[in-house]
Amino acid sequence: MEPAASDGGGDVLTGLYPRLLGPAWHDLDPAVRRMHLPGRVVISAFEIRHGTGLIARVVRSVLRLPTSDDACDARLVITRDAATERWTRTFGRRSLVTIQRPLSDGRLAERIGPLELRFRLHVAGGGLSYTQTGAALTVGRWGVPLPRWISPRVEAREEREGGGDGAHALVTVSAPVIGFLMSYEGCLHVGTAA
Repeated sequence: MEPAASDGGGDVLTGLYPRLLGPAWHDLDPAVRRMHLPGRVVISAFEIRHGTGLIARVVRSVLRLPTSDDACDARLVITRDAATERWTRTFGRRSLVTIQRPLSDGRLAERIGPLELRFRLHVAGGGLSYTQTGAALTVGRWGVPLPRWISPRVEAREEREGGGDGAHALVTVSAPVIGFLMSYEGCLHVGTAA
């Protein structure tokens, strides 16, 4: 059973992010916290940039990462079961599905196909930073850690958007030797499930 957390308005919550962040959950700006509440649909408008090299294009294609052609309104639907969250991001007609789960040491693991990225979550100034601490190739419950020199790198941050009630997100993906693969940046707003 997951420990309960409060959204600051008195509602008791359970979920992956409140559990991983513990008391720091309450330090998140409410606009960022809203994006991580169970059952949310998040609507966004992202600007997508990508590396132009041949290897970068091939890697993006294999991982089904969005391209600049997909730059448009995007949709994120987060569904949760007892231990994991399924993040379904839709960029135009392209979907990117990842599974997030807690690790026993308090880190966040996010899996895309056989690749699992591991992050330490940090709250500062009301924003949420994802600091990557490792990566692994996985099959079922088994994982083989990737050495840093071949591991893709993801940097991400969410914070309150300007003076609005939404959040701003910036995600950058790179890889050794290949360099910059892609980034996406934009504003997030809680939407409806329709």
